[in-house]
Amino acid sequence: MSEFPKRPDRVSTNEPCRIARGDGAIVQGTLLNLSNSGFCVSAKCNFVERERIEVRIFGLGRLRGTTRWAKKGRAGGMLDV
Repeated sequence: MSEFPKRPDRVSTNEPCRIARGDGAIVQGTLLNLSNSGFCVSAKCNFVERERIEVRIFGLGRLRGTTRWAKKGRAGGMLDV
């Protein structure tokens, strides 16, 4: 048994979205997965750690959060609560 807390369950998705970045740029992207506390997105840009972003999912709404990691056009982050 691990000493670390269990990671929240994630729902895999391939949902098109727009991502409003901390510098004001808006890029087309994809929401790759979502949990009750975080998300993973991809886009043709270089995300940075600790970047504030807003994920706008077509017809469903918006998610706001902060990236915790970023690598090669992907980023994972924690949702605002």
